[in-house]
Amino acid sequence: MVKLSTQEIHDLVDQYREEAIQLFQKTVQIPSPTGQELELSQFFEAYMQSFGLSVSKYEYETGRPNLIAEWTGNEAGKRFIFNGHMDVFPPPKGVTSKYGPWSGVIQDGKLYGQGAGDMKAGDCAAMMAVRILKESGYIPNGKIVLSYMVDEENTSEKGVLSLLKDGLLTNGDFGICMEPSHHKMLMEEGGVWQAEVTYYASGGHTTHPTQEEDALMKSIKAITHLYQLREKILSRSFSQLGHPFFQINMLTAGTVSNIRASKSTFSIDRRFAWEEGIEKVKKEIIDVLDALKAADPAYDYTLREIAYYPCAKRDRNDESVQLMFQACQDITGKQPQSFARYASSDAVHIMDHTGMQMPIYGPGDLDICSTSDECVDLEEYLTTIKIYIRMLDLLLGQRAEENH
Repeated sequence: MVKLSTQEIHDLVDQYREEAIQLFQKTVQIPSPTGQELELSQFFEAYMQSFGLSVSKYEYETGRPNLIAEWTGNEAGKRFIFNGHMDVFPPPKGVTSKYGPWSGVIQDGKLYGQGAGDMKAGDCAAMMAVRILKESGYIPNGKIVLSYMVDEENTSEKGVLSLLKDGLLTNGDFGICMEPSHHKMLMEEGGVWQAEVTYYASGGHTTHPTQEEDALMKSIKAITHLYQLREKILSRSFSQLGHPFFQINMLTAGTVSNIRASKSTFSIDRRFAWEEGIEKVKKEIIDVLDALKAADPAYDYTLREIAYYPCAKRDRNDESVQLMFQACQDITGKQPQSFARYASSDAVHIMDHTGMQMPIYGPGDLDICSTSDECVDLEEYLTTIKIYIRMLDLLLGQRAEENH
């Protein structure tokens, strides 16, 4: 069923060790906060073209191209999709990193930099796996797609969601998302619902007498009531994901210090489990806001949905998923642990739209991603390249009967 032995895979990747590290380092050294992905996309495009891939670009906002490259070995075969993203969170404000956010410094076997784990290591590992196979003369019994998105760290509207609406990335049979999973296989993701709530008031100078509550006061009262709901939410627990989350992370109000706030907006970030359901999630928040409005019509508000990521569960019994687990076993000598988390990804949109299986397996530890000293262990990165090659060979390798 496979064309490559595990020893051959180890040997192949070892031959490309320095180039793989250089690619990862260069990628981290190119700043690509959300909205500023152009330079990295140009670098990725040129790199994939350098080993013979034709790259298609899809822009839904000027200067922010999504990239899709496909390698076809057999038109009649199945299609494997690698899904990654190029944008990263901006460096944390007010915190000094040890080496600088875009340094790409290698120290004690780790490569440091903003986005190293989320998810430039995974992006590079997939690219290197395809390059190594292609340059070794390997011919897949099907098609391999490398896809790199923009806007994933925001709402995905300028990235995977628009691509799916246009019928792209919809024809895969299976795939992997290269988000950081730190030697484990992510099989379940909780849902994400994010929204903005805005209150208004008439404003006026601080010294102008009024009985009206300003917009900031309304937001504070609403937040206080929502935090009472938060306690109920945090008391819930689910078998795989644990307790869900409710957080208000942003609050803005007013324009100058001596004028009462005529407008105030705060954001809601709600992470939920399958068992809760999106409609219940929305309703219990809206019920709190509506109760305030019913008690005082001045508490009228607007609510704008920012982002929605559905829950996603992978099927452990699916043959393609079993082969992905086997690939890890073959390369590392042990099965990866399955796990679940509330952080979401573009993979959930692809799965929701197509029904295909797309587990998450990638180098890096999400717990230290987006911190001032984000880094990835280089041996983990190189091992992941080997695992990706093994996955491709198990799923798209030339079958024995086809060699006759």
